[in-house]
Amino acid sequence: MKTIKNFALVFFVMFGFAIQAQTGYRMGLQISPNLGFIPTSSDLKSTWKPDIGFGLTVSRYFDERYSFNTGVELPSLRTSIGNEAGDTSMSFRASFVQVPLAFKMKTISFGYWTIYARVGGSIGIKYQENAEFSQEGLTTQSNPDAQIENFLLTAMGSIGAEYDLGIESSLFMSLDFHRSLLNQVDPRNVPFLGKDRPRMSWIALNLGIIF
Repeated sequence: MKTIKNFALVFFVMFGFAIQAQTGYRMGLQISPNLGFIPTSSDLKSTWKPDIGFGLTVSRYFDERYSFNTGVELPSLRTSIGNEAGDTSMSFRASFVQVPLAFKMKTISFGYWTIYARVGGSIGIKYQENAEFSQEGLTTQSNPDAQIENFLLTAMGSIGAEYDLGIESSLFMSLDFHRSLLNQVDPRNVPFLGKDRPRMSWIALNLGIIF
């Protein structure tokens, strides 16, 4: 799976530089601290936990205000989920190679500032996992790559701002909300989850530069 991550990163960096010279394309780099969480419909409890990712973003502009946004992102996501009594829980951290597919809409400029929104989703594949179970004070580590599903499919909404630096460069920041459309953990492998279907959600703060 690490080979997949390295190949994807090299491919998209080369792809980004290749299209940079093309009219209507812009490329950027970003770092993305995040908070992960699993909403539940039962008496299970999930805890927000921080992690971080980074990525390359590429936009194809149709005009000055509308564009198609993609790229490659490498988010690491962390959270825990446990029963109401607090004596049984599962904590995990999973890292993915993720490709966003979103439509980006910008406002007119306010001085050096521009506000924008993105809507869309992403597809991804897991390349690393670490899961631990705790039951009545005893903690065990699961088999590597055994508990978290390999594929990631999300819906995403985002709002952000760009600050024009001149010479066709901008700083940007955005707040993204991601919601997985697939179950991250198979409850048949984790009996205390019962009939719950754990789907990862996370909020990411993207900070970066566009060239």
